[in-house]
Amino acid sequence: MNINNITGIKLQRTFIDFNSKHHNNIKSFDTKENNSKQVVISGEAIKKYEFSNRLKEAFKEAFNDKKEDGEFIKSISNEYMKIRKEIKGENYSQDQDININILNEALEDVKEWATDSITNRFDMFFNYSSNIMPFYNMKKDEEIFNKEQFRDNLSSLMDKAVNTLKNLPENIGENDLNKKINSILISESKDNSLEKMGLDDIKKLNSFLNELPRLSLSYDVDKIKDNIENYQKTAKEALDSSGLPEHIKKNAKKAVGKNVRAYGKVSAYRIERKSREDEVEKLMNFYASLLSQYNSLEKDIKKCRKENNLKMIKSLLKMQMNLQKQMDKLKVEIDKAGKSKDALTSNPDSVEGTETFKEISEAFDEEEV
Repeated sequence: MNINNITGIKLQRTFIDFNSKHHNNIKSFDTKENNSKQVVISGEAIKKYEFSNRLKEAFKEAFNDKKEDGEFIKSISNEYMKIRKEIKGENYSQDQDININILNEALEDVKEWATDSITNRFDMFFNYSSNIMPFYNMKKDEEIFNKEQFRDNLSSLMDKAVNTLKNLPENIGENDLNKKINSILISESKDNSLEKMGLDDIKKLNSFLNELPRLSLSYDVDKIKDNIENYQKTAKEALDSSGLPEHIKKNAKKAVGKNVRAYGKVSAYRIERKSREDEVEKLMNFYASLLSQYNSLEKDIKKCRKENNLKMIKSLLKMQMNLQKQMDKLKVEIDKAGKSKDALTSNPDSVEGTETFKEISEAFDEEEV
């Protein structure tokens, strides 16, 4: 195995361009240095990486946007049993027991990784507004979703599957395995909360998120409005056919409204900030150009004085005076533009009073926002 191929797994981002990255560290790499200072990776570490990678691929295959059933636990379970059968198929030796232990360690790691992947994805949808607005120094929005409580609930479901898998016989068939997994994972929400949703609702919600388009940041107001309208329309249609219970639908609709408003607000802020920064830069460049002309005239005036060319000096001084008037006027404009830029950056929430935000907000579905 080429060690250069061992990399972190980049999680799939779904419907927003929000700078959130998740890296999977390869744990428990046994290393030692030989006389030439070359790092050597132990065989056990390589096996654990290989097992983990196969289990992760099984998860991603069931959880990506090409799948509707979202049977990620079954997919991991089937791959786990497949690997275990491969190990047990070898002639018995102590290596079998060692490899089973390595596989079980890999399963535990992947369970945590998968739990975090799902939790983070749901958090990015339900709490998009509360996550993105502080990034732009805006007032934090109310959170809809308790990330830690949901993670605890999902982790409990995953633990049931993992503990069952470790004690199943190797010769169990795929159908029997799936029935066994189903029997231990049957769970319904015990209350009307997002955090306690059962596995079926988790799968349905994931399928709903797979349908959502991205809210891509842009400096084009028309493009932003199109993104908002498309997002709202797709979300409504996908929710109507999702089969989710009403309390989850209600919270999802609330999230959609908060998300498009946050997206519109952040987009308007970025446009206004860039516009004001560009204006200051344009005025400063113009001022620098006038100052250069002024200084050039100053040199010409000095030269004319040495030559005692009074007529030319008078003409140059007049030109210089006109430049000075333009520069004085420009200083006022620069100061005004700078204050406008500073007022926005010191209070980003004030962007709601701009024409840019008002124009973008025309795309909001008032029933959702």
